Amino acid sequence: TDEDWRNREKWEQYENAVCDMVERTSTDLSPWTLVEANDKYFARIKILKTLCGAIEAALERLPHHKKKK
Repeated sequence: TDEDWRNREKWEQYENAVCDMVERTSTDLSPWTLVEANDKYFARIKILKTLCGAIEAALERLPHHKKKK
């Protein structure tokens, strides 16, 4: 669409704005995870792995959690 082409012309500005936003708002407690979305399968796998990793880390911080071997 015409809107897509106008937006494409501003790609560098969008990219810079995203980088600034991530740098200013990502913290150790609530980090951003950037997901490359050119390939939906890859994007979904990355999201699932990131989510599983965050859940596992949270469970390990619980006092009654015992890691199974």
